Amino acid sequence: MTIEEQLETLKTLLNMSDNANDAILKIYLQMALQRILNYINRNVLPQELYFTLIQITADLWAFANPNIGNDNGGDQTAENSISSISLGGAKISYGGNAQKAKGTAVLQAKLDDRIKQTAELNQFRSLFRVLQ
Repeated sequence: MTIEEQLETLKTLLNMSDNANDAILKIYLQMALQRILNYINRNVLPQELYFTLIQITADLWAFANPNIGNDNGGDQTAENSISSISLGGAKISYGGNAQKAKGTAVLQAKLDDRIKQTAELNQFRSLFRVLQ
């Protein structure tokens, strides 16, 4: 499956018809692909894992863009989302800083967590790098 076919499948899954987000979706696909290959210790993604790659990328997109495509009527905005919680002083902060905190490191950590929770990947995991 080529990157263009993966992109079209991902856009269909995300219910996107325009090309406005193609560049970022390709980056997310490449990020997820590289993380999966590192996790299963291979150089080439097995054919059986392409839809797993697309689903993980869709989950990554949903995490990075929580207000796009949600079905709660737009109630969850950056202004009313929780940005921090303190236990000792019982402080809860709201505001737009929650979206700014989702940088590349947070996305990569979320991606790593998602990959580790995917049972399909464990079937293809190798102890040594498989060269193909």
